[in-house]
Amino acid sequence: MAQYRKKPVVVEAVQFKEVSRTEFENGTHIEYNSGEISDFLGKIVRLKTTPNGVPEGGKTIEIDTLEGVMTASVGDYIIKGIKGEFYPCKPDIFEATYEPVDEEICFQTCESCGNQFDITIMETDSDGNWFCPECWEELAPVMAQEYRELVAKGEIEED
Repeated sequence: MAQYRKKPVVVEAVQFKEVSRTEFENGTHIEYNSGEISDFLGKIVRLKTTPNGVPEGGKTIEIDTLEGVMTASVGDYIIKGIKGEFYPCKPDIFEATYEPVDEEICFQTCESCGNQFDITIMETDSDGNWFCPECWEELAPVMAQEYRELVAKGEIEED
């Protein structure tokens, strides 16, 4: 059987989580980061309560994905994929697959293959021509110029 390695790709994600809990005589009020998730998704999300054996029930939100509507539970991450799609991911899978990015990423999109990549990993040949790390098509000179400007400003380190 053939084996495959996941390509290194940077994604944006937000974790669905409890942000505050207030105990009252007659129950508990729990606030979640649904506003942050709404901003991330670019649309209003509604919390749903599902039975889970505790009085307040389990909170979920529905995410429109390329495969249809999926449910995210508290603790799940909502990921924005490389094509702008959203999908939920269980925390154990997310943490095994992704790690935080320490520096600012400078994204570019190759006009030939549509691959989105960080310009700090662009490839050059011996003549100084720039190439997409996915399809190896020569990149527009404006990308090389932008890279040199970022190096000059000290925002990224030159290879």
